[in-house]
Amino acid sequence: MIGVYEFLPNSEFLTLVGGVFCKDDAITQKLCGNVLFLMCGFNQDQLNTTLLPVIMGHLPAGSSTNQLLHYAQGINSAKYRQFSYGMIKNLATYGSLTPPDYDLSKITAPVFLHWSDNDWMADTKDVRELQSKLPNVKGSIRVPLATFNHLDYMWAIDVKPLLYDTVLENMKKF
Repeated sequence: MIGVYEFLPNSEFLTLVGGVFCKDDAITQKLCGNVLFLMCGFNQDQLNTTLLPVIMGHLPAGSSTNQLLHYAQGINSAKYRQFSYGMIKNLATYGSLTPPDYDLSKITAPVFLHWSDNDWMADTKDVRELQSKLPNVKGSIRVPLATFNHLDYMWAIDVKPLLYDTVLENMKKF
């Protein structure tokens, strides 16, 4: 589960397990969907269960252990700042005991924030706070489905009309 450099790496074993336990005729298929919902928010109506073996074959998408530590540091500090190596290494790396904040004012590209009420990985208050800190937010757009969750940004049955069409329209403006 936790490697030296990678957390939750995808493996052939997990792909095989997803293919066996999540396929259409498996009695455990509903369990596969519920495992995903526990992490991302529940939305049974937008889950194409036939795709579960494909989804499980790509999840979990591994990330570096430092990436997850950095995410946790951001939650604990409630700040957008660089990775903390600990006070001694921070002093050597950054010249201060704590890492510097990111200068979000330097982000000059137009930004559209797309968010949903049921995304357990991106709370709406965090989206609003990010919006207040970014200098060039052109829109903050709530996905118009109350049950839309984090997984749905990629896999929802109706993701095109709910999200992608709006994303593409906004991209055409710039």
